[in-house]
Amino acid sequence: MKRNGIIIMAMLCCVATVVAEDDSTATLISIYLPRETKVSVSQMTIGTFAVVRCSDETLAAKVSAIAMGRAPWSNDQVLIDRQTILSRLASEGFSADQLQLTGALEVVITRNELTISADQLIAAANTFLSGNPMDTDRMVLKLSRPPLDIVVPAGDGLTFQAHWADSAPDGHVAVQISLNVGGQTVGQRTLLFRMVHLVRKIVTTKDIQPGETISPQNTEIIVEESLAPQAADWSPPYGTQARAFMAAGVDVRNTVIKDEAAPVIITRNAAVLLKVEGPGFVLTCAGQALQDGRTGDMIRVRNMDSKRVIVARVMADGSVQPANALVVLEVSK
Repeated sequence: MKRNGIIIMAMLCCVATVVAEDDSTATLISIYLPRETKVSVSQMTIGTFAVVRCSDETLAAKVSAIAMGRAPWSNDQVLIDRQTILSRLASEGFSADQLQLTGALEVVITRNELTISADQLIAAANTFLSGNPMDTDRMVLKLSRPPLDIVVPAGDGLTFQAHWADSAPDGHVAVQISLNVGGQTVGQRTLLFRMVHLVRKIVTTKDIQPGETISPQNTEIIVEESLAPQAADWSPPYGTQARAFMAAGVDVRNTVIKDEAAPVIITRNAAVLLKVEGPGFVLTCAGQALQDGRTGDMIRVRNMDSKRVIVARVMADGSVQPANALVVLEVSK
């Protein structure tokens, strides 16, 4: 009997040893470290950057929740190695024989974020302005200064939303760009645009003598940018007379033209004297004006001898001079 009792006790001890070994294996905690990872939190735990596995889910959750300090800031990184993790777990009462670390020897942790460039922000603002045009015929908008890049948390469904800003300095408009992830605003930039007005001005295309009439024949209208809008009733000063000599290529300003329009000195259908002058000679013949004319105007005139219609300049003395110097007047014999 005693011998049988000893055998039974030995068998029970063996079973107990096996069960103990199985329990040890069941509670083994495996921690896998990737080479690098990105995080979106401000304070990290082991589960933030590592994969924790254990047959005891409660135990795995406990290990995953162990704090590991602050997360990296923008454009920063944090390195955590195996020894740091083991030390932290030891302080929480876990022994080394309970743990199995696999994967990389250390993990490089950075922020999970995106950098939105100035070009992207400008493109979003221009798209908004295209869909909400102002008086584009008389004004253009120019970006005052490029915006700074903006760093936002990465996430699915990043969207740009643009709208008019509540306020802007005089002579400017402002567009606010909001960056949204998951329905939440994660960043904003306000872009300032200067209002540049398109104004017309008149410029001489040839030399203009005092008393000569301002007309499309000796000037042209050009468009330029200005910080001030142009008067709604602006019109070219055609028909006015020059007070002083103006060279070709200069602005025709109110200070160099007479306020009153030059008088009409030739009326339509009136008889006029066609005159060509040269060194030592003067050729004249009779003509008929086909339209009214002021001094300096170019009008159509019919040569009464040849019946040809030519273009001639109205002179101050009431005669007309062919515009083309090569025109030969046909004088009646």
